[in-house]
Amino acid sequence: MDGKNLSYSSRNYLDFIYRQSTQTGYVRPVDISNGLHVAKPSVTRAVKILETEGMVRKDPRGGIGLTVLGTAVARISRNKREILRIFFDRTIGDRCTLSDQEMNRIAYSISDEAIRAIEEYLQKAGPENSIIQKAAFR
Repeated sequence: MDGKNLSYSSRNYLDFIYRQSTQTGYVRPVDISNGLHVAKPSVTRAVKILETEGMVRKDPRGGIGLTVLGTAVARISRNKREILRIFFDRTIGDRCTLSDQEMNRIAYSISDEAIRAIEEYLQKAGPENSIIQKAAFR
């Protein structure tokens, strides 16, 4: 499993768990419920799906953590958004006011080939794109 078959909703849960765990080191179902503004039963279902896909694991105290695979998939998703954000900022500029939700939808929908092409374009555009080195999609 490489995460490509995850639904948009599952990807949002995975991304939230990743962000929360990097900020606090620990994620509880209630954190997900509050952070994504969803009911606790929805969190339970989503975590079960992610667990089945090998993306998360639950600890005995009820915490939720990412597996190595889950971390890798979440990082790729984050990197896609960073590359897209840079691309839109550089090509459209201040007129680009995409919300996080819009950016997530684009990142979810865009192919790996398209992201690589955008990344190559930005790298050729000049040294001011040094952030691309950190966000490189691999």
